[in-house]
Amino acid sequence: MNVPQPIPISVQKASAETLALARLRDEDNPSQWLTLIEVNEDVDLDEGLAYLKQRGYNLSFSLHLVNL
Repeated sequence: MNVPQPIPISVQKASAETLALARLRDEDNPSQWLTLIEVNEDVDLDEGLAYLKQRGYNLSFSLHLVNL
């Protein structure tokens, strides 16, 4: 079992690239990867958007469905 290790960098000063590289150590820890889903798995968009808003992101988007 992988035990999460502290990231030895300042989150406030770290770039997105630095944070992503640090997370690679925990690639088997699904709590570090918000995009892990299985094929045909339902995605709760409301939960995901609420999480992003909680983290301070201002969100605006439109959804276009296309029949292929």
